[in-house]
Amino acid sequence: MNSIPIYNLKEFLENLQQNKKSTEGGKTNAKIVDLRPESEFIESHIKSSLNVRVKEVCERLFEFPPKTTDLFVVTDAQILDNTDIDIVNTTHNEKLVACSAEIHSLSDSFIPKCVRGAILVLLKKGWNVKGVVRWTGIGENHLNSNIYQCQLTTGEEYNIIFSPCPQLGKNIKLIEYTLFKNIYLNCEDHALKKTNIAGDAGAKHTATQILNLKVLDVGCGSGRDMIYLGLRNSSVLPRSDKKNLVKLEWTPYGIDYLDYCLDRVRNLSERAHISSKIQLYHARVNGDGVFVPVNRLRNSYGLNIGECQHSDSYIPSTLKFHVGPEAVEELNSSNGFFDLILNVRYLNRKAFSHYHKLLSKNGLIFISTFVAGEGIPKYTKPSGSHVLQSDELKKYWSALNYTILLDSIELLDDGRSVTAFIAQKG
Repeated sequence: MNSIPIYNLKEFLENLQQNKKSTEGGKTNAKIVDLRPESEFIESHIKSSLNVRVKEVCERLFEFPPKTTDLFVVTDAQILDNTDIDIVNTTHNEKLVACSAEIHSLSDSFIPKCVRGAILVLLKKGWNVKGVVRWTGIGENHLNSNIYQCQLTTGEEYNIIFSPCPQLGKNIKLIEYTLFKNIYLNCEDHALKKTNIAGDAGAKHTATQILNLKVLDVGCGSGRDMIYLGLRNSSVLPRSDKKNLVKLEWTPYGIDYLDYCLDRVRNLSERAHISSKIQLYHARVNGDGVFVPVNRLRNSYGLNIGECQHSDSYIPSTLKFHVGPEAVEELNSSNGFFDLILNVRYLNRKAFSHYHKLLSKNGLIFISTFVAGEGIPKYTKPSGSHVLQSDELKKYWSALNYTILLDSIELLDDGRSVTAFIAQKG
């Protein structure tokens, strides 16, 4: 088994710069996790890297990129070995065995023990850790060099390194363009500009109008799709009026019956500085397909939901969760309110009719969940009623006079098949 390479900062930045030059669009697929203390990260860090304290790694794995991605870990020798926990020995990882040859190769390299433990967790859970970057001091002679200026930045920022639902990410431009065309001007004489996540899509223009789009994520889980949409900064520049830039902004609503998932969404929204635009409902879908409140208002730490102060990744927040019959009934009564409804890796056919009521005119339904049928590779889980048939969605939504914009089947990395389905309400 190969050992994990160790780079000094300058060496890594040179390799990163060279890799960007050799790839299409000047971008690299590698993702970077910076395990240094927050104060050091704010002072200086590699652009687009994610800052995670060592003791938070286990709780924040849902923020990490797909396991097929090349992952690099930034550390320095100043991270103390007594950083509250030794990850290798925590209850999160009782089944982890002795360090592999990969970890052993780091033992004599001035890599702190707690960092080696974090890397072991990532390796055992399947991440492709391609190297460790030792952060070294940047002297004044180097600070003004091009390689540092181009690839380092300062300040407190949250960078997405996770991926949203792949089918959502691939089709977000289609979704945004369709909604703009039908909701804002109901015509085709507009061009959707290049979009960036948390970037400035209209740098050369000033947005004169904002189109707010409301999305409901049913079974939102840890909230990655919600945060992905909430951080988008896309815009539309009409061909007929190139001064009238229209900015598209998403207001995400999420519903989940798992309270600890809502805690994760809340923490994630605080880190991304968009908690003010997030709405969360602690509810489930009943046998009739209608949202109902969940009685258990305690999270995995035994505290009231939203007050998870024993978590290593806890962040004080003013974001309130909507709980109880009145709040959930208000959501149920929001007929024609949502521009987009997401249904990802979840299936309750009874809920489809409820989605229809909640969608606005020209609104979109997006469904990506497991599918089976003739010619589709078989798998064991999920099965039965938890799996769609290959033509099921098209038949159902066509009967409600929806326009089918996308109906395809795609393979996940684990070999299972999922739908990529988008339909528009008439």
